[in-house]
Amino acid sequence: MESDFFKLSKDVANRFIQNVVFIDDNAYKGDVERNAFDAQVVSNEFAKSEKICAIYAPKKESDIDKYYSILDKADVIILDWRLDLETDAKDELNPEADADVEDTRGEYTLKIINEQLKDNGNRKLKLIIIYTGDTITAIKDVLREQFPDYSFDETNFSMQFNNLKLLVRGKGEYGETQYDHNEELKKFLIHYNELPNLITSAFAEMSSGLVSNFALEAINIIRNNTSRILGVFSPVLDPAYLGHKVMIPDATEAKDLLVQILGDAITELIESCNIDTTEWINKWIDSNIIKHNVVCNGVTINVTPEILKQILISEKQDLYEKIQDAGLNISKSNAKKIQLSVPELFTYNDCDINNSNDQFAILTHHKNVFKPLSNSPILTLGTIVCSDSGQYYICIQQACDSKRIVDERRFLFLPLSQSGENPIIVEDGKKLFPDKKSYEIKTIKFKPTEGNGLIRAKKENDGSFFFTSSYDDRYKWIVNIKSLHAQRIVNNYCAQLSRVGLNESEWLRLYK
Repeated sequence: MESDFFKLSKDVANRFIQNVVFIDDNAYKGDVERNAFDAQVVSNEFAKSEKICAIYAPKKESDIDKYYSILDKADVIILDWRLDLETDAKDELNPEADADVEDTRGEYTLKIINEQLKDNGNRKLKLIIIYTGDTITAIKDVLREQFPDYSFDETNFSMQFNNLKLLVRGKGEYGETQYDHNEELKKFLIHYNELPNLITSAFAEMSSGLVSNFALEAINIIRNNTSRILGVFSPVLDPAYLGHKVMIPDATEAKDLLVQILGDAITELIESCNIDTTEWINKWIDSNIIKHNVVCNGVTINVTPEILKQILISEKQDLYEKIQDAGLNISKSNAKKIQLSVPELFTYNDCDINNSNDQFAILTHHKNVFKPLSNSPILTLGTIVCSDSGQYYICIQQACDSKRIVDERRFLFLPLSQSGENPIIVEDGKKLFPDKKSYEIKTIKFKPTEGNGLIRAKKENDGSFFFTSSYDDRYKWIVNIKSLHAQRIVNNYCAQLSRVGLNESEWLRLYK
C-alpha cells in the first residue's frame, strides 16, 4: 500500500514529467502479433495524463543515431527490445559486415542504453523502460551480462544506474498467454492505459524525498514561468547590456553579471511561489519514522512520529525548550550533548547520517556542486587548493584583486588545520578549519594565463585541475566555497589583525 508521502511524491513527479519518447519499429504497422504497438492509443493515453508523447519508428540503423539528441532531452524513454532494422546501403555493399549476426534482439536497445550512460549520462535523473513482446526473463539474463557492475532486482525486474533507472516490462495487450507457465511474471505485463501510472510511480521511487521533491517543484515553477522570465530579460535590454560591457574595465565580467542577475530572478520567482512543505514533512515522518530508541552522544531518546512533529512545529528557539514542548523528559545538560546529533533523530532504514550531513553541508558551503566542471576554475577568494605535500590552503585574495592581472602577482592564503572554527569540507568528508593566526598567512606568486588576466587551473588527464605557481610548485584545485563563507573567513582573520596588545597593570585589567 502506498504511503501518503509517496502519493505526494507521485504528484510532484507527475507535474515534473513532461515528455515521453517511444522507439518501436512496429509503432505504425498493423497487427504483428505480440510485438505490435498501437501508437494512436498510446499517445491518447498520455494526452489524458497531460504528457507530450513522441513515438518514433526507425527503419534503418542510421535512424537510431538521429534520436540521441532527442533522447537526451526526454524525461522518460520507452524502448522495444526487438528492433528489426535495415542495414544502411554502405553496409549492404559489404557481405561480411553482419555475417556473424543472426539475432539482433536487444542490439540497438542496448546501444541506446549505453549511450545514455556515457560521460555524465549516469547522473541524469531519467527513467528507461524496455517495453517488449519478448520474454522478459531472457532480457534479464542479457542485462546482467551487459552490465555486470550493477545488480538486477528480480522482485521488480529493474536495474539502477545511479540516477538512471531501467525497468523491463511486457506488452500487456498481446502477451498474456506467453506467461501462462509463470503467473508471477504476469504482474510485469503492462497495458497501454497503465503506462502513465507506471511511469509516474517508477519516477517517484527515484525522487521521493523532501529535498528532491522541493527541487522538482522549483524546476516546475521555472518551466511554467518561462515567459515571465523572458519578459524581464527581454531584447530591449541589449543596448544597456552592451553599453555596460564596454564601460567596465574587464568586459568578461559582463557575462558574470548576467549569470548573477538571472540567478537572483529565479530565486525571487521560487520564493514568490512559496512552496509549502509543512504537509510534506508530516507525511514524510509518518512514512519513514517508527517508534524506536536513538542513542545520541550517550543520551537515549525515545523517538516517535508525534514527538518529531512537535519538535518541528515548536516556535521556541532553544533546543532544550523545543524538546520540552514535545514532551520529552531530557535535562538541559543532555540537550546540550545531543545538539550536533539531532539529525540522527530522523534517520530511517539504512540511511547513512554522516553522508547525509556532509552532502547537505556541501550544498550550503560549496559553489561547485555540479562536477565535473565544464570550465577550468580560476584562483580567487574562497578557492581551496592542496599542495603536493598534502597541506590545504584557502585563498583570501579579494575577487577584485584576482582579475585583470597583467604581470606576476602575489596571492594570499591561509592554511587549513585540524581544529578551529567554521569547518570546511574539503574532500571525501574531510573537515578542516581556517587558521586565522596572523603569522600563518602564506603568499604564493602566480602568473596570469596568457591573454585573459586570470590565474586559471589546467586540467590533467585524470580530470583533476592544478594551479602552477611562478616557481613551478603545483597546487591541486579542490573546490571554491561560496562568497559569503569566504568573506567570513577574511573578516575573522582581519579581526585578529586588529587586536591590541597592551602591557598594563594586571590588577586593573582583571578588576570587575
